[in-house]
Amino acid sequence: MFVFFLSFQSSKPFKSNKPSKGYTFLPAGVVNVNSENQAISAFLLPETEFTNTLYRSFLSDLELEGKDSLYHLSYPDTSAWKINNWQMDPMANNFITAPATACQPDEFNLYNMSGNAAELKADGVAICGHWNSTGYDIRITSEIPFEKPNPFVGFRPIIELN
Repeated sequence: MFVFFLSFQSSKPFKSNKPSKGYTFLPAGVVNVNSENQAISAFLLPETEFTNTLYRSFLSDLELEGKDSLYHLSYPDTSAWKINNWQMDPMANNFITAPATACQPDEFNLYNMSGNAAELKADGVAICGHWNSTGYDIRITSEIPFEKPNPFVGFRPIIELN
């Protein structure tokens, strides 16, 4: 399995805070990172992590477009989902998980920002804990190293707006 990040920059200004269904608009502002204030551009963030349905759609598109090598590279190695002799057969065999919108969203209408799947960052670190984390690690500042695909880490593509 391979993980990818998308970053789009539009030549047209974004004139609405009502993005496409499934995305939340987050305005430009200032965020404090490691005791330093940093300006951030407005961006769109998917309401949920990249779901199995979306990933299957991505795989289907690759197959329909005849991109066989990328399809095979992108297809998950479900043997990685069998952890410490604990068989996650439904997930490993069928990609079955709970719906991404099973819990209530936060004030930005984002689902599962902490605790469902750790969110992969571009620098090989996952944050926010996952469904098997201790209570202490279900927080935004919790970090775990990301070394290879596993059932604890997901991602959301961020669409930066100029």
